[in-house]
Amino acid sequence: MAEIKIVIGRKDGKSFQEKVNEENASNLYDKKIGDKFSGKELGIEGLEDYEFQISGGSDASGFPMRNDIEGAGKRRLLSKRSRGFNLRRAGLRRKKTIAGNTVSESTSQLNLKIMKEGKKPLDKESESEKEEAKSEESNKEEPKKEKEENKDKKESKDNKKSDSEKPKEEKSE
Repeated sequence: MAEIKIVIGRKDGKSFQEKVNEENASNLYDKKIGDKFSGKELGIEGLEDYEFQISGGSDASGFPMRNDIEGAGKRRLLSKRSRGFNLRRAGLRRKKTIAGNTVSESTSQLNLKIMKEGKKPLDKESESEKEEAKSEESNKEEPKKEKEENKDKKESKDNKKSDSEKPKEEKSE
């Protein structure tokens, strides 16, 4: 078993990422693309009132799930057109590896669509994102402080040099 990263997409185009732990990820196994489920199954605080629909995903190797292929395993298809493949001439086909439409232990990411909004809005940052943002800001501020201190030290050294040079010039006259 492994944790699954879920990407929740809203109608306005924003998306939010969360991780579902191993215990709650087992609730999603054997669901297919297009299936609807309650947010309680995800076990994430604040998503209990939501209702989601699985719109896609990818397996651990990064192969995308496709809704017209039954099962959980990988398949190699001979396709005329697909994402990332442009036809250069008529009749051209390519063999592409894709994952089936069923969520399994090998699924690493699920794309979800909100079918029913909950009480709590999703636009607030999750706690983990807030912590990451704070740590990044503090990391950015520390080098700035160090640079300012170094500038101050250099300026004070320059001032000392210029002060020490002035008396020497007076003596030479």
